[in-house]
Amino acid sequence: MARSATVRRSIDPLTSPIMLGRDIEPRVAAVLLRPFGYLLVSVVWVVLFLVCVATAVVALPAALSGTVGDAGLGASPAFHRSDTWMAFIVIPLVMAVLGCVGYLLILASLGNMLAALTLFARSLRPSFRHERLSASIRAAGGEAVGPATTAVTGVSLSLLPMRLTRWTKFVMIVQFNGWVINGPMFSIGSVWGALYVFTVGWVLWPATGVGLVVCGVVSAALAGILLWMIWQRRSVFPTVMPGALENSPYRWSWPNKPPVTKKRDRRTMPSS
Repeated sequence: MARSATVRRSIDPLTSPIMLGRDIEPRVAAVLLRPFGYLLVSVVWVVLFLVCVATAVVALPAALSGTVGDAGLGASPAFHRSDTWMAFIVIPLVMAVLGCVGYLLILASLGNMLAALTLFARSLRPSFRHERLSASIRAAGGEAVGPATTAVTGVSLSLLPMRLTRWTKFVMIVQFNGWVINGPMFSIGSVWGALYVFTVGWVLWPATGVGLVVCGVVSAALAGILLWMIWQRRSVFPTVMPGALENSPYRWSWPNKPPVTKKRDRRTMPSS
């Protein structure tokens, strides 16, 4: 039992808190002032998160509201033009773009909001007064989402909790999946975009009778696929991280899997 416990601790350091980097005791003035700073940052990110959620959900209905009359979207002149065939090209692109952008906005703002609130709570606790609460790292060029110039200059990722626990590890997983370009961003974002655009479309059309039932079933199926994809890719989310943390305690702490060590295939040579 003692051996298994030792092995577990080596695989899962977050059975007890660990530090993300070298800890430096802050000055007294910083300890006294940081609750106000983290409170201000928390308020900003709560507002930004609400704005991002509202934008991701309300953007399309708001854009279409000008074309929808009492008869619904189906009676709009835009859907009775000779070039309506272009919709078969444009709509899938709109689905993918809106889905991926919504994925980024919601996850990045949610991660920063949770991190800011966590750091504010820690700044009020005497047990944290002798340690730094947060850190910043530099992401390599093109690794993280940002303006085009970040492909050359890189970008600074902030509000990373210094003391790693299971909660702050979860918060950082959310942060990195919103910051660092990764596969689920495109796959899950595209399915979310399809669900969002299709559902908004038939609600504003509006679908009636049998069409309403069929559209409702399709939306429910897309929602089921979205949840299934999130569940199937749950082991991928923790491995999304900036390269600067590849050799840090973050890399091998829960729920990341430990490195696989291959055993040598020892074969005994037959004796002559």
